[in-house]
Amino acid sequence: MKKVVLYIIGFLLIIISLVLNTFSFWRISLLLLGIILITINLTLNYPKKTFLLISMPLILLLFTYTIDTILATNLKKIPVYSYRIKSSEKVSTYNSFLYRVIDCDNTLTVDYGYNLAYSCSNDALDTHEINAFLSETLESYKSYHHKYIKLNGKVSKISGANILELSSYVEDDDSLNGYVNFNTEYTIRIKTNSDLTKYRIFDEVTVIGLVNSLTKGETIIIELIDAIVLPSTIYDDYSIEILESNDQELVSYVEKNNIYLLGLKNIFVHYDDKHIYELNYLIADERIMLDDILKNHDYQELKDEDDVVQANIYELDKFKIMKCQNGRTIFSPLKTKLKIDYCN
Repeated sequence: MKKVVLYIIGFLLIIISLVLNTFSFWRISLLLLGIILITINLTLNYPKKTFLLISMPLILLLFTYTIDTILATNLKKIPVYSYRIKSSEKVSTYNSFLYRVIDCDNTLTVDYGYNLAYSCSNDALDTHEINAFLSETLESYKSYHHKYIKLNGKVSKISGANILELSSYVEDDDSLNGYVNFNTEYTIRIKTNSDLTKYRIFDEVTVIGLVNSLTKGETIIIELIDAIVLPSTIYDDYSIEILESNDQELVSYVEKNNIYLLGLKNIFVHYDDKHIYELNYLIADERIMLDDILKNHDYQELKDEDDVVQANIYELDKFKIMKCQNGRTIFSPLKTKLKIDYCN
């Protein structure tokens, strides 16, 4: 009877450890204790069955791992056979042998073969600035190794379709178009499946990825995998400033778009005090389209002697835009009187 009780206790301990849905030292302890009790009972019952005594613990480990995997993958339970890496209060990863379970604020996602990119909320991690993170590169790597991290910085290099790099940098007081001086001795290399075609060098981005490895050489490289790349929110809103000129001659501004300046030296797009871009740079790179500037603005038609519309004139807060029927576009100060002749 005592031998049967040991079996029952052993299996109960295993069942309890598998049913509990929390990460705890006690779960694996209960499971191992259950396996030990069953093995001890077998030893008492079959003292001469050496093969059985050796193989049974292995069979029980394999059996319980299989059940644990089924429960984790089908019922979204935290696996017993796993170790936890906590990236933040809302993001934890439970790594098992062939899969992992990602805990996004108590919502569990199973990742077979460690293939998924970061899938939790973008706000579940604190944002770290690239300059601060790389100022103590080795210490930062040790602190975040195997953890997800959210970094904000500027693109220093793009390689192929899947690799993007961030380096620490120094800003110039009067730099335009996002230009900075990069320190390429320390670099974050991001492997991602995000679409990188819309990003350029000097762009401000936010990346979230798993800190995977560190390589030492002429450049110390920290590699992030399973990463996603997010455009910076600083580009969501902007204001436009003009620099006037006394010259009333048409000056080509964006040749491929047939855009000219009249009475202006330049036009600047202010995203904030540190991110100022020349409009011709943004239009040429298709970051801003002319229609983006003109939308929601009324216009006046400019007609010739035959009452045929030759241009539309848009009056914005600080400048005018003359959009000719032949495709030419002219930016000018508000005080400038625009004539049909400028379209020719």
